[in-house]
Amino acid sequence: GNYTQYRAWKELQEEKQQDEKKKPEEEKHERIRLNETRKKTFNEKREFDQLGKDIDNLEEEKQEIEQKLASDQLEVDKITELSIRLSQVNDELNEKSMRWLILSEIEE
Repeated sequence: GNYTQYRAWKELQEEKQQDEKKKPEEEKHERIRLNETRKKTFNEKREFDQLGKDIDNLEEEKQEIEQKLASDQLEVDKITELSIRLSQVNDELNEKSMRWLILSEIEE
């Protein structure tokens, strides 16, 4: 063949080599996906249990705050303080609930 054919052949060989280099990376990703169905570690189990308790406590505190806010006999300062705390409790509750949900999806 001539030089043009040689260059075309050479480019094909280089593309094949690049594809072969990409394959191990893809296989690594597949292995990682297989490992996603892993079991909880000891610390994750402890955290999961603690999150359940924390969520229960935060929900109780949230109900108490809402009951206090519903009463008519509060001063403006106390209403402001309770409203701020209610916002904090809701944020913590959302954060802990999301983490609990993530941990609950991990195999036992």
